[in-house]
Amino acid sequence: MGAWQPRRPEALDAAMASVRLGPDSVGAHDALWKAAAMNGRSGLTRQAVHETLRIDPQNAWALGLRTEFAAFEASAPPLTGARAVVVVTVPRSERLVPQVLFWVALVPTLLTVWSERAAIRA
Repeated sequence: MGAWQPRRPEALDAAMASVRLGPDSVGAHDALWKAAAMNGRSGLTRQAVHETLRIDPQNAWALGLRTEFAAFEASAPPLTGARAVVVVTVPRSERLVPQVLFWVALVPTLLTVWSERAAIRA
C-alpha cells in the first residue's frame, strides 16, 4: 500500500470543497471525478460528469466518459433473483462492510472465550 492511499478520503473532501467554492468550474468537477473514482464512489463520479456537461456541453472528456458509462450499462447483465436482493441489501459504504465482517467474525470468538473462561473459573 502506497503512502498516498490512506489519504484518498482527504482528497475527496478537498475535491468536494473545490466544487462548493467553484460550482461552475469544470476543473473542480474534474478533480471531484478523480477523487470519487479513487474512493470507489461511482454515483459521485457520474454526478461530476453530469455537472461538467451542464457547464460545458461540448467537453470532450465528459462526453467520452458518458459514452463509456452507457456502453458499460448496456453490456451489464440484468440483475435477477438473489443477485438483485444482495445488491439492494448490502450497503455501498466501503467502511461499513469491513466493520460488519469484523464484528461478525469477532463476536462468536469473544463468546467462546467468555464461556471457556467461565468454565475454567467454575
